[in-house]
Amino acid sequence: MIYKNSNAQYYLRTYAQLRNYPQESHLIYRVFVREAPRDGFLLDLGCGPGGHLKELAKMTGDTMRLIGMDASRELVELSSRDSLLRGRILNADLTTSWPIASQTVAMAYTVFNLYQSLTGQVKRRRFLLELVRCLKPNGVFLLDAHNERVFRRAHPPGIITKLRIPHGSCEIQSKYIPNREVKEVYSCFKVSLGQKQIVIRNRHRMMTLGLDEIAKELSKYGFRIIQAWGNWSGSPFRTKSSERIIAAFIRTP
Repeated sequence: MIYKNSNAQYYLRTYAQLRNYPQESHLIYRVFVREAPRDGFLLDLGCGPGGHLKELAKMTGDTMRLIGMDASRELVELSSRDSLLRGRILNADLTTSWPIASQTVAMAYTVFNLYQSLTGQVKRRRFLLELVRCLKPNGVFLLDAHNERVFRRAHPPGIITKLRIPHGSCEIQSKYIPNREVKEVYSCFKVSLGQKQIVIRNRHRMMTLGLDEIAKELSKYGFRIIQAWGNWSGSPFRTKSSERIIAAFIRTP
């Protein structure tokens, strides 16, 4: 998701709490080492406060060239206070020109359904054209998305899913828009900020695409799938049972 809430602390106490940064970073690193060209850097698209980049920096020290981009100026400023992230994260809208030189990225990745959040064809096209421009030949793109065929069964439209997070709770509800490959996701977080109990509500739209549809769209830009997993622990992707899609694509010249 491209998160633009004006208060970065809300993000840190809501969406960031739904991530498992060490586990996810391990799979990202594994794909990078096995598949990506050696002489480029790793780019986190929609990196938020830099949780994955920080884990990767801890794992690899100065041996990996890491950079992130996020649309939230406040999250970028917040990340700059961390010595491991300082200078690594850029403030940029992912649907416009990226401040990245052409053919310098060995691997780019997105997590938490960011690709599905690019619901307009114009936005997706701009995103993919910039991705193609920045990737090196045989560069890799890793994405994380809902497997809609399974997600819709596990979380039926209109049914509220309740989650516990540190400092509070979260309720998520989906609504599908008829005759369109789009759904609206409503979230309500109840979190503690100091002595205050605050309710944070959000609504965003997402594409309802499966792996086949995503692969077909990416193939138009020269990508082919390398491997897909059903979760961040690295289990094989199964169309009928995996709730998530974590898929790696390579772009051949």
